Parts: sequence; C-alpha cells; structure tokens
Amino acid sequence: MSMALALASAAAPVLVEAQAPAAARDRAYWLALAGAKFAVPASEDPGDILRASESLLSSPDATLRDDVAYGLAVAWVYRERRVDAATLRGYASRLEQRMREGAGTAATDATLSRSFAALALSIVAAADTREPIFDEAQYRSVLDSALRNLVGERDTRGYDPQVGWVHATAHTADLVKFLARSPRLARADQARIIEAVVTRVETMPAVFAWGEDERLAASLRSVVVRGDADASALEAWLSRLPGQHEAVWAATPLSVPAYVRAQNAKLVLRALFVSLSAQPDLPPAVAAVRARVLACLTQLG
Repeated sequence: MSMALALASAAAPVLVEAQAPAAARDRAYWLALAGAKFAVPASEDPGDILRASESLLSSPDATLRDDVAYGLAVAWVYRERRVDAATLRGYASRLEQRMREGAGTAATDATLSRSFAALALSIVAAADTREPIFDEAQYRSVLDSALRNLVGERDTRGYDPQVGWVHATAHTADLVKFLARSPRLARADQARIIEAVVTRVETMPAVFAWGEDERLAASLRSVVVRGDADASALEAWLSRLPGQHEAVWAATPLSVPAYVRAQNAKLVLRALFVSLSAQPDLPPAVAAVRARVLACLTQLG
C-alpha cells in the first residue's frame, strides 16, 4: 500500500479506447485501466467507472484494492479532478456507509471494506481542502464517522500476509488528518480529534509496528498547525503522561497493557516532534507546542 498520497500535479492523460464495456469490468479491465495511468476510456463516463470501483475496496485482491481502487481515487478525485462535485458527494456518502458497516466488530476480512473506504474517503477530504466538495452536513457526518471508527475499531492488523494491508487505524487516521485541515472544522472539534487519537493510542493491544504512530501523529499535526489551533486537549494528555509512565515501572510484575500504552504514546509523540521539526520557521504558537512535546518526551525517557 502506498504510505503517502501521490498528489503531485500531472498532465491530463489523453483519452484511450475503452478496454471493455461496462458489463465486463473484470480484473483484466481494471488492470488495463491502471496500466494506462487511469486515462479515461473514450466511451465511458469517469463517474460511472469511479462508482464501479467501489466494489474493489472490499476485494481480497490487494492489487485491486491498493493499486486500482485507491490509485483511481488519487488520479480522478484529487490529481485530475475528473469527477464533478455532485458525483463526488454521492461517492463520499457511499464510502461513509461502507466505513460504518461492521465498525466495532471482531477482526475479519470485512474490515477491508471499511478500512479502504476510509482511505478512499481521505482522498475526497484532501480534494475538499483545495476546492469544496462536502456541504456542511456531510462534512460533519464524515467527521463523526471517522472519529467513531478511530476510537472503536477492533481490527488492529497492519499487514496480513494473506490479504495484504488491512491498516484500519492508519487509514482512518489519514481521513482525520485531512478533515482536520478543513476550514469547516470547529474549535470544539479540535479537542474531539485529539481525544480520539489519544483513545486510540491507549486502547491498542500491541505496540505500533506498522507506521500507525506516524499516521496518528499526522492527525495531531493537522490540528496544532492550524491558525486557530487549540492545543489544550493535547496539553492535558501531555500532563498525564509522566505520572502514567512512572506507574508502569512502579508496578510489580510489569503490566503489559500499561507498558504498551506508554510505549505507543512515546512513539506518537516522537513522530509528532519529528514532523514539526521538519518544518522551518514555525509560527511561535506551533514552536511552543513542539517544545512542550520535547519536554514531555524528555520526562518519559
């Protein structure tokens, strides 16, 4: 799975002859479309193809999920904006519904549908920051669903050798990251995002091993670099961590769940600090957050 969006501008591809009629959109059709760098087949409508690609999000075939369904969303929704806003709102609504299905249930391969729906929806959210797509009601609904899933997802697999990337936590964090950049984000929502990230950190059953820490840190970063940033919820978490860390090492025998929580918190804060440090000339308020994160990490050792 691509770990970062391929969002660079590219020249619009020329139209190509259709590989197959709509009724014959089989694996060969989708691979040919991807192989043509998602040039629009001459006899087909991009909106129809995008809608048909939604079924690939739950496919056990990792190539169809990652390279085709996700790649198509990046190309046509964000990079080339091949699909109009009204069609994209319908696409986003169906993705949100997929994302809600089975949320909070035990880990099964049904997770693929909601995880990759969140990933595809993150592309819509990224495009929305550049040119509005969501209306206010849809934005708020998607934000609520994303935060609900971030907190409640029970399938914590990263990479599964049988099906490839599952990564529900990381994909949902990607969605939250872009939603947090929207001018529609209310000040009270900033605390909701931070609290959801903290809850995810504290409820993971194992130490982050698949880059979830970096993706969660990116969600936090989107909040703290806003011009209207309210970092009070982040400060509340940072204030709690030293005491929690001391309690881990004071316990005999060692509590594995407590250790996992402490380690995951450090991993997310390290990723946040590195991310903020990579940006030159931080505004004073953001530089103060970075300094506070470093001070907390120093206390945690």
